[in-house]
Amino acid sequence: MSKDQRYQVYTAPEIERKFRRPLTRLMRPLVLLTTNGLRIGNRITWELKGAEYLEECPGPYVFASNHRSHVDTVSILGLLPKSISRRTVVAAAQDVFGRQGTTFKKRLMYGFVGLAVAAGFRAFAFDRNGPPLASIRLSRDLIKRGWNLLLYPEGTRTRTGKMKAFKSGVGALARFTGSPVVPIYVAGGDDVMPAGRLLPKKSHICVTIGKPIYFQDQSSPRRFTARLERAVRQLGGEEVSARLHARADGQLKDGEHHDSSDHQITDDAKTADPNDIHHQTA
Repeated sequence: MSKDQRYQVYTAPEIERKFRRPLTRLMRPLVLLTTNGLRIGNRITWELKGAEYLEECPGPYVFASNHRSHVDTVSILGLLPKSISRRTVVAAAQDVFGRQGTTFKKRLMYGFVGLAVAAGFRAFAFDRNGPPLASIRLSRDLIKRGWNLLLYPEGTRTRTGKMKAFKSGVGALARFTGSPVVPIYVAGGDDVMPAGRLLPKKSHICVTIGKPIYFQDQSSPRRFTARLERAVRQLGGEEVSARLHARADGQLKDGEHHDSSDHQITDDAKTADPNDIHHQTA
């Protein structure tokens, strides 16, 4: 796959057209019926806490959650109020849609998985390795068109059960949109379907929603991301390091950061006009 193909980012109208395709609309109820059947058949229970926070401010919302299991998305969308979940899109890793199998069988399987994910959960490709601001611009445009956005700022599932540090792209998105960012913690997903398991097993999932956070004028994408990460960790009762507290409270300079890719995202976000974000590279 060429660099141009790998870094292709669709526009918001193109994404919406994909959601309206006949095959996608046909697949959606089948995917939802299958996931609900697996949940009920395996006696998986779930509960939602903190829904009252969504009544405090109008959307569209950016939902930012920890990520332990493939069932996290199913749980969040299944427990959100229907009026919100039906207008929520999911930022999914680019490789979910772009895997190239070495055999016809694998290509067929990966193509089906991509279609099922897009249809069942209104997911779109968010390229973690391509131009970061291009994906942020797409997300912003979807929000401007009235969609809520669910994303996982860790960038991938954790395999240790402990949250990874959040990537600062969510801070740049908060700056460009002004939307309320809602912290979410999903507990129990890795018990239901840990990494490497194909089918779920009996357990309980709890989705906890926290108080929405807004980007403030005196903040920066990195500081906002630290505030958000701290909020999500606190929802799940996870340890918050002194360094994370210091960054979230503005006591640590933005330059004191170990992730060079985050430097590129947030440095660009300080000066970029979101209307002019097209082909910036990482």
